[in-house]
Amino acid sequence: MGDIHAQGNPHIQLDPRNIAAVAKALSSRFATIDPANATYYQSRATDFQARWSSAMARWDRLRAPLKGAQVVVIHKDQAYLCRWLGLEQAATTEPKPVVPPSAGYLAELVLGYALAFASYLVGLAASVVTDLPSSAVIVWAMAVLGILWHLTARGNGGQLR
Repeated sequence: MGDIHAQGNPHIQLDPRNIAAVAKALSSRFATIDPANATYYQSRATDFQARWSSAMARWDRLRAPLKGAQVVVIHKDQAYLCRWLGLEQAATTEPKPVVPPSAGYLAELVLGYALAFASYLVGLAASVVTDLPSSAVIVWAMAVLGILWHLTARGNGGQLR
């Protein structure tokens, strides 16, 4: 998941399940360093936990339709959010963490997904016209995608033609 950070993981907030644990640790630490206000910190933590639990229940219902959807993210830190949402992280726009993508890399990424989508649409149209079963459409689309990908970027050592 994400990057390696010497000072700890700065991306934990991207999975909202982590927030309740952080809030609990913070309120406990505040009570330790400021015992005169420990009751106040505890009451605020209890209130926060109740509101956060309610929000999480609502978000859990809203995220359900997203499960299994493929997404392209900017940075690997989104792995935490993707895991919670049930999204499949198909690619990142950064070839390596904190390395800006080149125009060629982005073009290859876009072209790859455009070709996959185009081959799927052509296969879908073919299934409607020829009454092919869906499994044949998937095999056909994968074959077309492989040929197109080979003719563009992958078949040329990763360089776009």
